[in-house]
Amino acid sequence: MARSTTTTTGGKTSKSKNAPADKKSKDKVAKRPARGYHKFRNGLLNVTPKGGEKELVKANQQSPLLRLPAEIRTMIWNFALGGMVYRPREISARSFCLRSSINVSKGISLLRVCRQIYAEAAEIPLRESIFSFERLEDDIKKTLNNLKRHQRKLITKLQIEISEDDALTSWGAFRALVYLAGREGQSYLPGLKEVTLRIFSVSIDQVTRQEAEDEVRNDVKDLSGKTWFDVRVERTGVSLIAYDNA
Repeated sequence: MARSTTTTTGGKTSKSKNAPADKKSKDKVAKRPARGYHKFRNGLLNVTPKGGEKELVKANQQSPLLRLPAEIRTMIWNFALGGMVYRPREISARSFCLRSSINVSKGISLLRVCRQIYAEAAEIPLRESIFSFERLEDDIKKTLNNLKRHQRKLITKLQIEISEDDALTSWGAFRALVYLAGREGQSYLPGLKEVTLRIFSVSIDQVTRQEAEDEVRNDVKDLSGKTWFDVRVERTGVSLIAYDNA
């Protein structure tokens, strides 16, 4: 309890309280509650061990997997949890959800194995995967609004899908790039590092296929030098319909 002192000045008495000697540090590790769970502001679970859990953590660290060098473990986590392609699926006119290119539940279950794996790998499913969109910036926002802000910060790669016919008039892809390169796009996806414009072309005529690619490159040439992320143009021999059904 803080002590108070009394001083007299000009016949008046005043009291002053001593400031507490200790202040809580802003960098202090957040404590887990006795029951339930605690999340950090970035959305990750606080998996700091308590009580008897500390011995369990030490025992887990002796496993062959967790004794591997950190660089090797990171490669394993990336292989198991990254490399997925998330695409929007329309639920209604105003609602979209994300679906992955493969069944992610098996990979995600790795995060439930132990605290150390969760702490090292929890961000990988978002940070090391691709979010792919066929339409314009409105669909990007409608879909990614399902994610919380701290989750959107982890997104580093986007893909904009362009059919061969649309490539010859690639205004939609250009609009999406303009949005992403602007202040609103940077605020919405601050961790974005790479945007790939993928042309789905199955034309037998090589000239037509090359024209489609050149058209897209010309449209984004001036803009790509002004973006805060890398812009790539790629062409694939798969049709967009086949990609949709994959």
